[in-house]
Amino acid sequence: MTISGPIYSRGSSLGINTVKAYNSLAGKTIGTIVAGEAGYIFSKGEGSNQSVSVINSTGTAVMVSGVPGYYIEVNSYTLSANTAAPIKFLSGATDITGPINIGNSGSITSQSEQGILRTNIGQSLSLNTTGTINGNISYRLV
Repeated sequence: MTISGPIYSRGSSLGINTVKAYNSLAGKTIGTIVAGEAGYIFSKGEGSNQSVSVINSTGTAVMVSGVPGYYIEVNSYTLSANTAAPIKFLSGATDITGPINIGNSGSITSQSEQGILRTNIGQSLSLNTTGTINGNISYRLV
């Protein structure tokens, strides 16, 4: 049986032949793939870009669940608000950024292939706001 999709090795930290499977949309561990099982495998080494939509987010919301042994590195984001709203990115419960203010009916965009911000290893990426935010966040597991 052929496994389709990108396949990458996790490396020597868990053994030379250890491979983990990750849900490509949510970045959650769904199990260890063994020979003969079908599934999609995403890597630490290659760091394939993935994205998540931010739809009517308010308060603190987990955007990408943490994956043991990986950082979540944000490469770009575009966020908008109908009313003025400060936002903060968090690694678990710890602030990664200070307040970033979005003006009334405004939007913000940032992009860098080297990464804009990164969570602590194994921690979720969350977004906190007092308003209602919409947009997109592009990230990779590293």
